Amino acid sequence: MLVLGDSNLFESAAEVDAALRTVGTEPTLRGVIGFGVSQLDFWREEIAKVLAPQDVVVVGLGTNDAMNDENVEQFPSRLDTFMELFGDRPVIWITHVDVRPGAPVDAGRTVNEHIRAAAERWPNLTVLDFTEYMDADPAILHADALHFSPHGREVYAQAIAAATSEVLGTLVGTEQR
Repeated sequence: MLVLGDSNLFESAAEVDAALRTVGTEPTLRGVIGFGVSQLDFWREEIAKVLAPQDVVVVGLGTNDAMNDENVEQFPSRLDTFMELFGDRPVIWITHVDVRPGAPVDAGRTVNEHIRAAAERWPNLTVLDFTEYMDADPAILHADALHFSPHGREVYAQAIAAATSEVLGTLVGTEQR
């Protein structure tokens, strides 16, 4: 199992790793502070190094892509490039905040909408709409309205594990993990 993300994954790595192991996976985590899908060359190289044939992939990228209009506009095509790199493996893509501090108005919401819309183009893509979790429980975020509190790291990890378990349940009888 491969998990890619930004600073929220970096900061939640221990919690995500532990939660994913409880659902029977052996995760490889790559959380890079400040990165998004706009760092496509880095991710392409990293994915080639660590992606296994039977991997389920979890992606928590997009928040940093909301920082400027050009990256927001290019987000759908970059997401599609990521999906091509993953092939037919199951992918879980996580939404984040609709209002990204320091970003143009509606940029975070637009990135999240692009993630949700991608599920219509990619039958192997499941969206973990973490925005709903944050809207329901504001204590998930620190005061910066971007990074997770200790409570939020646990909720994030459990949500990823639950989504992974659900995807794995649809793969009964396959070799994917």
